[in-house]
Amino acid sequence: MTIEFSKMNSNGNDFLITENPNIFSVDINHISDRKNGIGFDQILLVDPIPSKFKVKILNSDGSSAQTCFNGLRCIAGLYDLKNQIISAPGGDVLCNSDGKMASVSTEFPKIRILEKLSIANIGNNHAIYEVTEIDNYNLENSYKKLEQNSILPPNFNLNVYEYMGDFFKIRTYENGAGETKSCGSGTVCTFAVLCKIKEIDHAIFLSKGGKSHLRIENNIIVSTAPYILEYEGSIDE
Repeated sequence: MTIEFSKMNSNGNDFLITENPNIFSVDINHISDRKNGIGFDQILLVDPIPSKFKVKILNSDGSSAQTCFNGLRCIAGLYDLKNQIISAPGGDVLCNSDGKMASVSTEFPKIRILEKLSIANIGNNHAIYEVTEIDNYNLENSYKKLEQNSILPPNFNLNVYEYMGDFFKIRTYENGAGETKSCGSGTVCTFAVLCKIKEIDHAIFLSKGGKSHLRIENNIIVSTAPYILEYEGSIDE
């Protein structure tokens, strides 16, 4: 059987997008390998029901994920969506595309601000804190240390940020994927925390993969970033 797919990218976070549920019977570890396979951060299985698109998300190690805003942004671009709800396991998100940029709009995540870090849940869990010299920060080592912390929920993602004057730099270590060039939900959660502790209502975030613009609009967080269709292909089972 042939599985057709689209390979897409938003801010360096890349995805294999397909409507074929047989993708889950394929060797995920093999096709996600960047040297010997297709190479991607996540698989997005889309059920394009007009009233409400549905998506299931798999990490590159085969584990499931609750949401991925960069991935939803790519779906919005692929299907040229306008004011379309996409339903992910972690919740519903409103998506819009204009041909080059796409936005995701979501309610504020649940936030716990602790002494040394904050925890936000937007369908998946994120630990968030500020660092200095972010480019040299040992993100993987910090994630592994935090895994031993009973305060944090299981399967959390880690986001660290640094204020650079007129924008924030951000890095994310995702559960099941490792450090990624960008994480849309992590950026939204970090922005939400900064809205609480620094009382901002808009910000620019720069990740290794690119730039995201975030703002509050009618008490909703809107995150906008570019997306790219890299190519379309197929897998023969």
